[in-house]
Amino acid sequence: MTLKSNAESRKLMLYSLFGRGIMSIGMNYSGIYAAEIIGLGAGEFGISSALSTIATQLTQPLWGYISDLKGVRKYFIALGEIIFGITTALVFTLKTFQQYMLSSIIIWVFWSGAFVCWQALMGDLTTKDHRGRTIGIIEFAGIGGALIANIIVGPLIDVHGYGIATITTIIFTLLAVIPVLIIHEEGDILDENKVKYRFSWKIDATNEYKKYLILSTLWWGVMSISWPIFSLTQVKIFCLTKTEVAILSITGSIGQMIMMPLWGNIADKFGRRNLLVISCMLTSIWPLAYAVSQNYIQLLVLNTIGSALGSSINIIPGIYLLDTIPLKENRATLVSIYNTITGGAQAIGQYIGGEIASNNGLRETMMLSAILRIMFAIPMFTLPETLTKSSKKVE
Repeated sequence: MTLKSNAESRKLMLYSLFGRGIMSIGMNYSGIYAAEIIGLGAGEFGISSALSTIATQLTQPLWGYISDLKGVRKYFIALGEIIFGITTALVFTLKTFQQYMLSSIIIWVFWSGAFVCWQALMGDLTTKDHRGRTIGIIEFAGIGGALIANIIVGPLIDVHGYGIATITTIIFTLLAVIPVLIIHEEGDILDENKVKYRFSWKIDATNEYKKYLILSTLWWGVMSISWPIFSLTQVKIFCLTKTEVAILSITGSIGQMIMMPLWGNIADKFGRRNLLVISCMLTSIWPLAYAVSQNYIQLLVLNTIGSALGSSINIIPGIYLLDTIPLKENRATLVSIYNTITGGAQAIGQYIGGEIASNNGLRETMMLSAILRIMFAIPMFTLPETLTKSSKKVE
């Protein structure tokens, strides 16, 4: 792995491993808990997801601005991770829709704040010509964490109940925070000897960044239509046990682990733009699997294929985004603006998805989502290629 500071690679991988483990537990089982124990329906999932996303996007610019102002990322990552992890652990004790909605807002506000600073840190520590390989390896570790979490948690929930999810999440939170706090960052960008930096949209936002922001907003809006109903479909249509959900996630994680370093290498060798379009299109396999599968085996096979091929969406859009933000001084701010605007589109998409599912059915909504993900990826062919020979020489 090539970093500006190779000594930090293990710390970054450890944080990614345990941090992704927490996310996997929350993503795979909190929704099932809410549907099974609290009794939430598609409309309530849609409202909760939309409000969480709105709250997230309203607070992200503050995280990015302060991180840039202070010239440090790790303390904000640690703070966000702690509150995100503890709240995720507590989700499995909730009893009402109002409690679930509030916890969802807290989870996403603090996770997204940590994620903004994490994205900026990746940009700070990587060079453009090796960015794909580096992030691919770190994501490989993250998928490994998700795999470990699901091997531990899913089967044990079926035997011992949701308390095991709470305990495991707390342990993973502690293990994630320790390595991130000892990461060595480069000197503060705003020390006493430097002129105070003032962000300017006209000056700091490149044309590539602006165009990517517009097209990404449209795509992430339609992409998110199916988000609120994956867990609901698992419960209502396929009647999956927690062990079956774990197997679904484990096989998907294995597929992602195999492909993640490969996607990073391809991005560094052949460029970003075309791979970005392909990545967006390949995500259609996930909702398509839920739309057409008639039994668990079919769902398992299609989901595994989708996870392997669609895993590129975890790194390629982020790599392209960092390529369009060359300066460290404004990196977290521009990342947070991007996340805020695309997140607003996601909030609208999730709400619409919940309403469509309530009125037209879960499978029908999944099929619509698959089609729209492909259609709205096509305009991204008009984006410029960010990895050119000249850009490699500059770094």
